[in-house]
Amino acid sequence: MLKCGYVRQRKNGICYFEVVKLKDIIDRVIPFFREFPLRSEKKIDFEIFSEIAEMIEKKQHLTKKGIKKILKLRELMNKGGKNRRLKIEDIFKNIK
Repeated sequence: MLKCGYVRQRKNGICYFEVVKLKDIIDRVIPFFREFPLRSEKKIDFEIFSEIAEMIEKKQHLTKKGIKKILKLRELMNKGGKNRRLKIEDIFKNIK
């Protein structure tokens, strides 16, 4: 269907689908979900994800301003990311 990505299995037995190539995300995953939109609260996360992917495609992640914007957008995803390993404040401290 998407003709990209991999199905992986974690040690706890849970399987997930992973796409790591930006080109596949831009050319296949995003268009798929534009054609077949999510109907859950994840729809908002998808819109943010799409915006971040497009910023990365435009190389905006290579600037301090761009990476800060991406990190702020990330905070809006997944209910604020309460279980994230790295907090935004800690990442901001390390941006030079």
